[in-house]
Amino acid sequence: MDTNSPIGFEQFYGVYRGISPTDESPIAIGELEASLTQEGLKLRHATGLEIQEHMFKASEILPMTHDEVKSCYIEGSDYTDRTKGYKFGVVKLLFMPDANNSEFGLCIRDMGMADFLGPTILYNPAQVKKGLHRKALMKLKFISGRAGFPTLKAGGKLEENIIFKIINGLNFRKRIY
Repeated sequence: MDTNSPIGFEQFYGVYRGISPTDESPIAIGELEASLTQEGLKLRHATGLEIQEHMFKASEILPMTHDEVKSCYIEGSDYTDRTKGYKFGVVKLLFMPDANNSEFGLCIRDMGMADFLGPTILYNPAQVKKGLHRKALMKLKFISGRAGFPTLKAGGKLEENIIFKIINGLNFRKRIY
């Protein structure tokens, strides 16, 4: 067991994928990847202009108490008992190990201005393997329309919705009878 990681943290190692708020995107969100290893947590965020990366050492990540986790949810929430929490500084990592397909495996809270813009939510590695992240990105790209959606694949920049590229390429003036 890695002595630098908090107790129990190793059960959450893997790559999480989801979305996080950004003021550099026309739809105010961009793709986020969180990689958890024995070294710590690495975040990669597609902002709309670039990929921002941040690394937090495992030794900086501390387990949260049940009361600290409980304070992150509205009173009476059944998520409290299903969540395992960790923190670094004021930032909270809320893992839900038994997340089903309609829930998120990781929620990151108290990231300053980002929390005012929207949630930072990610699918856990098992959900990513099932394709839930890919399906969610496809929906977000469609919703974003012509503006596009910032992805890591596009270097953090806007990736235009392919459906609008196809529609724009069609010539509706010519009719075939």
